[in-house]
Amino acid sequence: MRDADRLVHHLSAAGGEDELVRAGEICVAASDAVHRRGNYSGSEALLLKAIELASRLPPERGDRAEMVARTRLAALYTLSYHANFPGYAAMRQRMTEPVRRLGSSRDLPAGLQGEYSAGIFNCDFVSASVAAEEMVARGMIALFTGRPGDAVDSLGVADEFADRVGPDLPVNLLTVPVEGIRTCRPVAFALACRWDEAGRVLAAVFLSGHPVCSTCVDRVRLRLPGPIRA
Repeated sequence: MRDADRLVHHLSAAGGEDELVRAGEICVAASDAVHRRGNYSGSEALLLKAIELASRLPPERGDRAEMVARTRLAALYTLSYHANFPGYAAMRQRMTEPVRRLGSSRDLPAGLQGEYSAGIFNCDFVSASVAAEEMVARGMIALFTGRPGDAVDSLGVADEFADRVGPDLPVNLLTVPVEGIRTCRPVAFALACRWDEAGRVLAAVFLSGHPVCSTCVDRVRLRLPGPIRA
């Protein structure tokens, strides 16, 4: 952490564009590391520093650097405060527009995860379902165009939504049936060669006994190196 602080200080003091970009990247990477250790305040400070560094860059580079930091900051605040603290909605809006404009297929799940989480925590299930359905659409496109890693990220949001809303909400809240989402996820895991995760997810699908799943279960089982286990 101290080494990262020193390097960021030297790079930002140099003032060049490349140095500022690199300093911001170091802040984001260090933030990820301290976040994994449960140091949320340290992670927040590093992300705020990355946003400050991004503000010193020209728009074509600064906007993307800011987007990367803000997506993580929104996730951190959602985890820490459950989207109920003052200013969360405004912060989410500031994050969402750049994610849609500049984000890659790997950034978009993070942005839509923020929209979805805010909807869940505020009992705005309509907004949450819109975000989840967009993730279904993106996940299916990614799956069928040979990008299983992106499909895993996208379908995971929709699957989590289906788990959290519970059985009391209308069954048609999601356009794609929940069983369909859960069937596609192990396919994506398998195509990405993430066999352990494919097996775990597939076991849950298999044990559900839903007839929609049977064909995909059989196909994915052929790709797994071992038997599925609950």
